[in-house]
Amino acid sequence: ISVVSISGCVLTVMPQSLAWHAFWRFLTGFGAGGAMVCTFVYLIEGPRKGRRWRLIAALGLHLGWNCGQIVLVTTAYLVRGWRELQLLTHAGCLLALSLHFLVPESPRWLICQGRLEEAKQVIMQMASTNRKTVPFDVLDSL
Repeated sequence: ISVVSISGCVLTVMPQSLAWHAFWRFLTGFGAGGAMVCTFVYLIEGPRKGRRWRLIAALGLHLGWNCGQIVLVTTAYLVRGWRELQLLTHAGCLLALSLHFLVPESPRWLICQGRLEEAKQVIMQMASTNRKTVPFDVLDSL
């Protein structure tokens, strides 16, 4: 998804007409929308205590989006060139792209794909991070 956003950044800076710029921005929006949905699902499925954390994860994600809009307006005020603004606003995607290699796959997704051993490893890693133990009968039921 970050690849879509980064390529969209490069493509939005290159065109000389507003129509092509709008077209490439439209395609870049798919990357942003996909990132939002995937992040929300990962936060909901991730390690948490009780239903309260679902609300906190959802609010935290959307609060971050709103804070990002404030940063965008401030950046647009400070950086007057639209090409430079495009490059600056998409620079964060490089960080997101590097996170792809650090964040494990969702255990639910791994189970749905039939990759049970990998799902068990991710569950055990999440449990050790949270200083919890997973009952063996739960892992055996996968």
